[in-house]
Amino acid sequence: MTAILGAGISGLSAAYYALENPKIGPLVIFEASNRLGGWIRSIKQPDGTIFEKGPRVIRASSHNLLDLIEELELSSKLVPIKFNHPAGKNRYIYADNALHCLPNTLKGMVTKNTLLNRSFSSVIWNDLIAVKVSKDDESIYSFVKRRFGKDVSEKLVAPMLCGICAGDVQKLSAKSFMTSLFEAEQNYGSVVKGLVKQKFLTMLKVKKGKAIKSEIPNDTQTVIKSHSMPSHLVERAKRELWRIWGLQGGFEQLPQTLAENIIKRGVNIKMKHHCEQLIFNKNSVELIVNGTSEKYSHVISGLPAKSLANLVEKQHPELSKELHSIPTVTVAVINLQFSENVLPVDAFGVLIPPKEEIPILGVIFDSLLQF
Repeated sequence: MTAILGAGISGLSAAYYALENPKIGPLVIFEASNRLGGWIRSIKQPDGTIFEKGPRVIRASSHNLLDLIEELELSSKLVPIKFNHPAGKNRYIYADNALHCLPNTLKGMVTKNTLLNRSFSSVIWNDLIAVKVSKDDESIYSFVKRRFGKDVSEKLVAPMLCGICAGDVQKLSAKSFMTSLFEAEQNYGSVVKGLVKQKFLTMLKVKKGKAIKSEIPNDTQTVIKSHSMPSHLVERAKRELWRIWGLQGGFEQLPQTLAENIIKRGVNIKMKHHCEQLIFNKNSVELIVNGTSEKYSHVISGLPAKSLANLVEKQHPELSKELHSIPTVTVAVINLQFSENVLPVDAFGVLIPPKEEIPILGVIFDSLLQF
């Protein structure tokens, strides 16, 4: 029997895919709280407005999640935002007491942008003439500053990274977070040259029918075999040029539907069951749950690193120390509702660079998304 810790999106999706591997055996999920979904939570107001307390939109390039939406029969709830929609094409950054729209056309790329006070074509040129520096890794701030300029690092990339993960670009790893860009410089001497060459080589391989296969263990191949072909939703997203999407009625429907699906397939979800300790034995893993000892053949953690660190601290203090060392940040989500339209522009939202020293990462204009 396999135990899964946490009934957030990580734990629920782990159970969903684990069910496809007969070797894993029966599954039980332990959730410490009295609700499913973790950080994904949708609150419906009396007038029908949905307040999202966590994530609300997903990039259309997340093909695996689109596959999952189709498998869970949630396609009818999906609301796509295409590239030509104001929320799909318009992105703003607030800097120097003004809103600056990021270019979304070829003309916008070659004309001077108010945010950087230069054109984005000059940003590309900056990379083309920059000297390659061989490095094992560096901060995103340092990497972008070297290749594209300090202004791009501070005014463009920093707010984008804050919007994605609330991270500090002076601490985030370029190799880990911008792998393709970092490797493009290391392998080809330039980010732009590397990306163009990689795209060209990929097109050649696809054309010749020699696309490189991922190195996946045989056991895992059997698990993902049914997911190897793109779903109808993925094909539709490509054809219709989706940029992002959400779920009509709230994003919490995803974990709720996932839970319903796996429960029907025999997964036991135990609410208000707090795992207090993990003890690894030779042939099993012992869990102390609500003061009671239970043994399992495998354990899958869907918990934050710091929570997992506390569970292994007694038996594996060094591992616990490593898990505790993984930096995290706390982000507050505030939903505001107005009786009339107060949006200054039609756009997805606004990001704010850290250099502005305003305690807001960004704003999403939910009303324009029409979820």
